[in-house]
Amino acid sequence: MVFLNIAIVSIRSLTGFGGMETVISTVIKELEANGDTVNLILRHSSKVDTAWADDLKCHIINDGGGMFKKGVYCYRLTRLLCCLQPDLVIAVQPNAIPYLRFYRYLRRSKIRIGSWLHFSLTSMQLRKLKYLDNYDFHLAISSGIANAFNERLKSETKNSYLVYNPTVSVEGTIKRPNIPNFIYLGRLMYDGQKRVNDFLYALAQTKGNWKATILGNGPDTDKLKQLACDLNIADRIEWLGWLKDPWGSVQEASALVLTSDYEGFPMVLIEALNRGLACISSDCPTGPSDIILPEQNGWLYPLRDIKALTEILQKIVDEPETSLPDQQIIKQSGQRFATKHIIPRIRNALITEMNKIV
Repeated sequence: MVFLNIAIVSIRSLTGFGGMETVISTVIKELEANGDTVNLILRHSSKVDTAWADDLKCHIINDGGGMFKKGVYCYRLTRLLCCLQPDLVIAVQPNAIPYLRFYRYLRRSKIRIGSWLHFSLTSMQLRKLKYLDNYDFHLAISSGIANAFNERLKSETKNSYLVYNPTVSVEGTIKRPNIPNFIYLGRLMYDGQKRVNDFLYALAQTKGNWKATILGNGPDTDKLKQLACDLNIADRIEWLGWLKDPWGSVQEASALVLTSDYEGFPMVLIEALNRGLACISSDCPTGPSDIILPEQNGWLYPLRDIKALTEILQKIVDEPETSLPDQQIIKQSGQRFATKHIIPRIRNALITEMNKIV
Protein backbone atom coordinates (compact mmCIF):
# COMPACT_ATOMS: atom_id res chain seq x y z
CA MET A 1 0.00 0.00 0.00
CA VAL A 2 1.20 3.51 -0.85
CA PHE A 3 1.51 5.97 2.03
CA LEU A 4 1.65 9.70 1.45
CA ASN A 5 3.63 12.49 3.13
CA ILE A 6 1.63 15.66 2.55
CA ALA A 7 1.96 19.29 3.59
CA ILE A 8 -1.18 21.46 3.49
CA VAL A 9 -0.34 25.17 3.42
CA SER A 10 -2.55 28.13 4.23
CA ILE A 11 -0.75 31.44 3.77
CA ARG A 12 -3.80 33.40 4.98
CA SER A 13 -5.02 33.18 8.56
CA LEU A 14 -8.06 30.97 9.02
CA THR A 15 -10.60 32.04 11.61
CA GLY A 16 -11.38 28.55 12.85
CA PHE A 17 -15.13 29.22 12.63
CA GLY A 18 -15.88 28.15 9.04
CA GLY A 19 -16.70 25.04 7.07
CA MET A 20 -13.28 25.19 5.42
CA GLU A 21 -11.54 24.45 8.72
CA THR A 22 -13.95 21.60 9.41
CA VAL A 23 -13.22 20.04 6.03
CA ILE A 24 -9.45 20.40 6.38
CA SER A 25 -9.54 18.83 9.82
CA THR A 26 -11.76 15.95 8.66
CA VAL A 27 -9.59 15.18 5.62
CA ILE A 28 -6.35 15.24 7.63
CA LYS A 29 -7.73 12.90 10.29
CA GLU A 30 -9.08 10.47 7.69
CA LEU A 31 -5.81 10.45 5.73
CA GLU A 32 -3.86 9.82 8.92
CA ALA A 33 -6.23 6.96 9.73
CA ASN A 34 -5.12 5.46 6.40
CA GLY A 35 -1.49 5.66 7.51
CA ASP A 36 -0.56 8.85 5.66
CA THR A 37 1.45 11.69 7.21
CA VAL A 38 -0.14 15.12 6.96
CA ASN A 39 1.38 18.36 8.25
CA LEU A 40 -0.78 21.48 8.36
CA ILE A 41 1.06 24.80 8.02
CA LEU A 42 -0.81 27.93 9.12
CA ARG A 43 0.13 31.59 9.22
CA HIS A 44 0.10 33.26 12.60
CA SER A 45 -2.39 35.97 13.44
CA SER A 46 -3.25 37.38 16.84
CA LYS A 47 -6.83 37.92 15.62
CA VAL A 48 -7.75 34.28 15.04
CA ASP A 49 -8.07 31.14 17.12
CA THR A 50 -6.10 28.09 15.97
CA ALA A 51 -7.55 25.81 18.63
CA TRP A 52 -9.43 23.92 15.88
CA ALA A 53 -6.06 22.51 14.75
CA ASP A 54 -4.75 21.54 18.19
CA ASP A 55 -5.19 17.81 17.57
CA LEU A 56 -3.46 17.96 14.17
CA LYS A 57 0.23 18.04 13.21
CA CYS A 58 0.08 21.81 12.96
CA HIS A 59 2.93 24.27 12.42
CA ILE A 60 2.27 28.00 12.80
CA ILE A 61 4.58 30.44 11.04
CA ASN A 62 4.97 33.96 12.41
CA ASP A 63 6.11 36.40 9.73
CA GLY A 64 7.02 39.03 12.33
CA GLY A 65 4.95 41.75 10.65
CA GLY A 66 6.53 44.86 9.19
CA MET A 67 7.78 45.67 5.71
CA PHE A 68 9.83 42.46 5.35
CA LYS A 69 7.08 40.04 6.41
CA LYS A 70 6.82 38.38 2.99
CA GLY A 71 10.53 37.63 2.95
CA VAL A 72 10.48 36.37 6.53
CA TYR A 73 7.48 34.16 5.80
CA CYS A 74 9.10 32.75 2.64
CA TYR A 75 12.30 31.93 4.53
CA ARG A 76 10.49 30.26 7.44
CA LEU A 77 8.12 28.32 5.21
CA THR A 78 10.99 27.08 3.04
CA ARG A 79 13.01 26.02 6.08
CA LEU A 80 10.03 24.14 7.53
CA LEU A 81 9.28 22.33 4.26
CA CYS A 82 12.95 21.34 3.99
CA CYS A 83 12.60 19.66 7.39
CA LEU A 84 9.28 17.97 6.61
CA GLN A 85 10.26 16.84 3.08
CA PRO A 86 6.70 16.14 1.87
CA ASP A 87 5.92 14.17 -1.27
CA LEU A 88 3.20 16.65 -2.18
CA VAL A 89 2.38 20.20 -1.13
CA ILE A 90 -1.22 21.41 -1.31
CA ALA A 91 -2.18 25.08 -0.98
CA VAL A 92 -5.63 26.29 0.03
CA GLN A 93 -5.11 29.78 -1.42
CA PRO A 94 -3.96 30.50 -5.00
CA ASN A 95 -1.31 33.08 -4.12
CA ALA A 96 0.78 30.55 -2.19
CA ILE A 97 2.38 29.41 -5.43
CA PRO A 98 5.39 31.84 -5.49
CA TYR A 99 6.52 30.60 -2.05
CA LEU A 100 6.07 26.95 -2.97
CA ARG A 101 7.82 27.24 -6.33
CA PHE A 102 10.72 28.97 -4.58
CA TYR A 103 10.97 26.01 -2.21
CA ARG A 104 10.94 23.57 -5.14
CA TYR A 105 13.60 25.58 -6.98
CA LEU A 106 15.81 25.75 -3.90
CA ARG A 107 15.56 22.00 -3.31
CA ARG A 108 16.03 21.20 -7.00
CA SER A 109 13.02 18.97 -6.45
CA LYS A 110 10.25 17.71 -8.72
CA ILE A 111 7.73 17.70 -5.90
CA ARG A 112 4.17 18.15 -7.10
CA ILE A 113 2.34 21.31 -6.00
CA GLY A 114 -1.45 21.32 -5.99
CA SER A 115 -4.27 23.69 -5.15
CA TRP A 116 -7.30 22.88 -3.00
CA LEU A 117 -9.56 25.91 -3.19
CA HIS A 118 -12.69 26.19 -1.07
CA PHE A 119 -14.44 28.92 -3.02
CA SER A 120 -15.69 29.53 -6.54
CA LEU A 121 -13.28 30.81 -9.18
CA THR A 122 -15.93 33.38 -10.15
CA SER A 123 -15.27 35.19 -6.86
CA MET A 124 -11.53 35.55 -7.49
CA GLN A 125 -9.64 38.57 -8.74
CA LEU A 126 -7.92 38.20 -12.12
CA ARG A 127 -4.42 38.48 -10.64
CA LYS A 128 -5.16 35.58 -8.27
CA LEU A 129 -6.65 33.51 -11.08
CA LYS A 130 -3.35 33.78 -12.93
CA TYR A 131 -1.58 32.10 -10.02
CA LEU A 132 -3.56 28.92 -10.73
CA ASP A 133 -1.78 28.42 -14.05
CA ASN A 134 1.43 27.61 -12.17
CA TYR A 135 0.10 24.70 -10.11
CA ASP A 136 0.74 21.12 -11.21
CA PHE A 137 -2.74 19.90 -10.30
CA HIS A 138 -5.98 20.99 -8.66
CA LEU A 139 -8.34 19.29 -6.24
CA ALA A 140 -11.82 20.55 -7.19
CA ILE A 141 -14.49 20.45 -4.48
CA SER A 142 -17.43 20.88 -6.86
CA SER A 143 -18.26 20.15 -10.49
CA GLY A 144 -18.51 23.89 -11.17
CA ILE A 145 -14.96 24.46 -9.93
CA ALA A 146 -13.69 21.43 -11.89
CA ASN A 147 -15.31 22.77 -15.07
CA ALA A 148 -13.80 26.21 -14.46
CA PHE A 149 -10.34 24.67 -14.08
CA ASN A 150 -10.75 22.67 -17.28
CA GLU A 151 -11.97 25.73 -19.18
CA ARG A 152 -9.11 27.85 -17.93
CA LEU A 153 -6.22 25.42 -18.19
CA LYS A 154 -7.01 23.61 -21.46
CA SER A 155 -3.89 21.51 -21.06
CA GLU A 156 -3.36 17.79 -20.50
CA THR A 157 -0.47 18.57 -18.16
CA LYS A 158 -2.64 20.63 -15.80
CA ASN A 159 -4.83 18.08 -14.11
CA SER A 160 -7.95 18.78 -12.11
CA TYR A 161 -9.63 16.12 -10.00
CA LEU A 162 -13.26 16.34 -8.88
CA VAL A 163 -13.09 15.13 -5.27
CA TYR A 164 -15.90 17.01 -3.47
CA ASN A 165 -15.69 17.53 0.32
CA PRO A 166 -16.27 14.79 2.88
CA THR A 167 -18.67 14.87 5.80
CA VAL A 168 -18.97 12.72 8.88
CA SER A 169 -22.27 10.85 9.20
CA VAL A 170 -24.51 11.58 12.19
CA GLU A 171 -27.23 9.60 13.90
CA GLY A 172 -30.88 10.64 14.07
CA THR A 173 -32.95 13.31 12.37
CA ILE A 174 -34.14 16.79 13.31
CA LYS A 175 -37.80 16.78 14.32
CA ARG A 176 -40.24 18.68 12.15
CA PRO A 177 -42.25 21.29 14.10
CA ASN A 178 -45.97 21.95 14.00
CA ILE A 179 -45.29 25.55 12.98
CA PRO A 180 -42.81 25.67 10.04
CA ASN A 181 -39.39 26.84 11.19
CA PHE A 182 -36.80 27.95 8.62
CA ILE A 183 -33.16 28.13 9.68
CA TYR A 184 -30.09 29.91 8.40
CA LEU A 185 -26.64 28.85 9.61
CA GLY A 186 -23.54 30.79 8.62
CA ARG A 187 -21.94 34.21 8.41
CA LEU A 188 -24.33 37.13 8.63
CA MET A 189 -23.79 39.36 5.63
CA TYR A 190 -26.16 41.94 4.13
CA ASP A 191 -25.71 41.60 0.39
CA GLY A 192 -22.08 40.48 -0.03
CA GLN A 193 -21.53 36.76 -0.52
CA LYS A 194 -24.22 35.45 1.83
CA ARG A 195 -27.12 37.83 1.09
CA VAL A 196 -29.01 37.02 4.29
CA ASN A 197 -31.18 40.05 3.54
CA ASP A 198 -32.77 38.01 0.71
CA PHE A 199 -33.89 35.48 3.33
CA LEU A 200 -35.49 38.21 5.44
CA TYR A 201 -37.25 39.81 2.46
CA ALA A 202 -38.66 36.41 1.44
CA LEU A 203 -39.82 35.70 4.98
CA ALA A 204 -41.60 39.07 5.11
CA GLN A 205 -43.57 38.14 1.98
CA THR A 206 -44.49 34.66 3.26
CA LYS A 207 -48.06 34.58 4.59
CA GLY A 208 -49.32 32.42 7.40
CA ASN A 209 -47.77 31.04 10.55
CA TRP A 210 -44.00 30.49 10.48
CA LYS A 211 -40.84 31.01 12.52
CA ALA A 212 -37.16 31.43 11.67
CA THR A 213 -33.94 30.67 13.53
CA ILE A 214 -30.67 32.34 12.54
CA LEU A 215 -27.39 30.90 13.81
CA GLY A 216 -24.08 32.67 13.29
CA ASN A 217 -22.57 36.12 13.40
CA GLY A 218 -20.85 38.47 11.03
CA PRO A 219 -20.16 42.07 10.08
CA ASP A 220 -23.80 42.86 9.32
CA THR A 221 -25.58 41.30 12.30
CA ASP A 222 -26.99 44.60 13.60
CA LYS A 223 -27.98 45.74 10.12
CA LEU A 224 -29.89 42.51 9.50
CA LYS A 225 -31.65 42.72 12.87
CA GLN A 226 -32.71 46.26 11.99
CA LEU A 227 -34.00 45.05 8.62
CA ALA A 228 -36.10 42.42 10.41
CA CYS A 229 -37.58 45.18 12.55
CA ASP A 230 -38.27 47.35 9.51
CA LEU A 231 -40.06 44.41 7.86
CA ASN A 232 -42.10 43.78 11.02
CA ILE A 233 -40.92 40.19 11.37
CA ALA A 234 -38.44 40.59 14.27
CA ASP A 235 -40.77 38.88 16.75
CA ARG A 236 -40.82 35.73 14.60
CA ILE A 237 -37.05 35.34 14.34
CA GLU A 238 -34.72 33.88 16.96
CA TRP A 239 -31.09 35.02 16.70
CA LEU A 240 -28.78 32.51 18.40
CA GLY A 241 -25.42 34.00 17.42
CA TRP A 242 -22.27 31.95 16.87
CA LEU A 243 -22.25 28.58 18.63
CA LYS A 244 -19.48 26.01 18.83
CA ASP A 245 -22.03 23.26 18.22
CA PRO A 246 -24.81 24.98 16.27
CA TRP A 247 -26.61 21.79 15.27
CA GLY A 248 -26.90 20.82 18.92
CA SER A 249 -29.16 23.85 19.34
CA VAL A 250 -31.50 22.97 16.48
CA GLN A 251 -34.21 20.84 18.05
CA GLU A 252 -36.93 21.39 15.44
CA ALA A 253 -36.76 22.73 11.88
CA SER A 254 -38.55 22.42 8.56
CA ALA A 255 -35.79 23.46 6.14
CA LEU A 256 -32.41 25.14 5.95
CA VAL A 257 -32.08 28.18 3.68
CA LEU A 258 -28.92 29.31 1.86
CA THR A 259 -29.09 32.57 -0.12
CA SER A 260 -25.46 32.96 -1.25
CA ASP A 261 -24.21 34.76 -4.34
CA TYR A 262 -21.41 32.19 -4.63
CA GLU A 263 -19.95 29.27 -2.71
CA GLY A 264 -17.29 26.63 -3.11
CA PHE A 265 -19.02 23.55 -1.75
CA PRO A 266 -21.38 24.62 1.05
CA MET A 267 -20.92 22.02 3.78
CA VAL A 268 -23.88 23.39 5.72
CA LEU A 269 -26.17 21.87 3.09
CA ILE A 270 -24.70 18.39 3.55
CA GLU A 271 -24.73 18.79 7.32
CA ALA A 272 -28.44 19.56 7.08
CA LEU A 273 -29.15 16.61 4.76
CA ASN A 274 -27.33 14.26 7.13
CA ARG A 275 -29.88 15.27 9.78
CA GLY A 276 -32.87 14.70 7.52
CA LEU A 277 -33.40 18.42 6.98
CA ALA A 278 -34.57 19.65 3.57
CA CYS A 279 -32.50 22.41 1.95
CA ILE A 280 -33.50 25.49 -0.02
CA SER A 281 -30.61 27.14 -1.82
CA SER A 282 -29.84 29.72 -4.47
CA ASP A 283 -28.48 28.01 -7.57
CA CYS A 284 -25.23 29.91 -7.16
CA PRO A 285 -21.79 29.02 -8.44
CA THR A 286 -20.72 26.56 -7.20
CA GLY A 287 -21.76 23.56 -5.12
CA PRO A 288 -25.52 23.61 -4.41
CA SER A 289 -26.39 21.95 -7.73
CA ASP A 290 -24.05 19.06 -6.82
CA ILE A 291 -25.78 18.59 -3.47
CA ILE A 292 -29.47 19.37 -3.91
CA LEU A 293 -31.65 16.95 -5.87
CA PRO A 294 -34.80 19.01 -6.57
CA GLU A 295 -37.94 17.63 -4.93
CA GLN A 296 -35.92 14.73 -3.44
CA ASN A 297 -33.98 16.57 -0.74
CA GLY A 298 -34.77 20.22 -1.32
CA TRP A 299 -35.09 23.00 -3.89
CA LEU A 300 -32.88 25.29 -5.94
CA TYR A 301 -34.08 28.76 -6.90
CA PRO A 302 -32.54 31.28 -9.35
CA LEU A 303 -29.86 33.49 -7.87
CA ARG A 304 -31.25 36.64 -6.14
CA ASP A 305 -34.81 35.67 -7.10
CA ILE A 306 -36.62 36.58 -3.88
CA LYS A 307 -40.01 35.85 -5.44
CA ALA A 308 -38.99 32.27 -6.25
CA LEU A 309 -37.60 31.79 -2.74
CA THR A 310 -40.83 33.16 -1.26
CA GLU A 311 -42.88 30.70 -3.31
CA ILE A 312 -40.92 27.76 -1.89
CA LEU A 313 -41.30 29.03 1.67
CA GLN A 314 -45.00 29.66 1.11
CA LYS A 315 -45.58 26.14 -0.18
CA ILE A 316 -44.01 24.68 2.96
CA VAL A 317 -46.10 26.96 5.19
CA ASP A 318 -49.31 26.07 3.29
CA GLU A 319 -48.62 22.32 3.03
CA PRO A 320 -46.09 21.40 5.74
CA GLU A 321 -47.05 17.73 5.82
CA THR A 322 -47.03 17.05 2.06
CA SER A 323 -44.54 19.52 0.57
CA LEU A 324 -41.42 18.36 2.42
CA PRO A 325 -39.54 15.27 1.15
CA ASP A 326 -39.29 12.12 3.23
CA GLN A 327 -36.62 12.56 5.91
CA GLN A 328 -34.96 9.18 5.32
CA ILE A 329 -34.62 9.91 1.60
CA ILE A 330 -33.13 13.30 2.49
CA LYS A 331 -30.69 11.66 4.91
CA GLN A 332 -29.64 9.01 2.39
CA SER A 333 -28.92 11.67 -0.25
CA GLY A 334 -26.23 13.16 2.00
CA GLN A 335 -24.39 9.84 2.22
CA ARG A 336 -22.91 10.42 -1.25
CA PHE A 337 -20.43 12.71 0.47
CA ALA A 338 -19.57 10.49 3.43
CA THR A 339 -15.86 10.16 4.23
CA LYS A 340 -15.82 6.51 3.08
CA HIS A 341 -16.65 7.69 -0.45
CA ILE A 342 -14.70 10.96 -0.67
CA ILE A 343 -11.39 10.18 1.04
CA PRO A 344 -10.52 7.45 -1.52
CA ARG A 345 -11.15 9.97 -4.31
CA ILE A 346 -8.73 12.40 -2.68
CA ARG A 347 -6.10 9.70 -2.03
CA ASN A 348 -6.32 8.35 -5.58
CA ALA A 349 -5.78 11.85 -6.99
CA LEU A 350 -2.76 12.43 -4.76
CA ILE A 351 -1.26 9.01 -5.51
CA THR A 352 -1.67 9.67 -9.24
CA GLU A 353 0.24 12.95 -8.86
CA MET A 354 2.93 11.43 -6.65
CA ASN A 355 3.57 8.72 -9.25
CA LYS A 356 4.50 11.48 -11.70
CA ILE A 357 7.55 12.39 -9.62
CA VAL A 358 10.65 11.02 -11.33
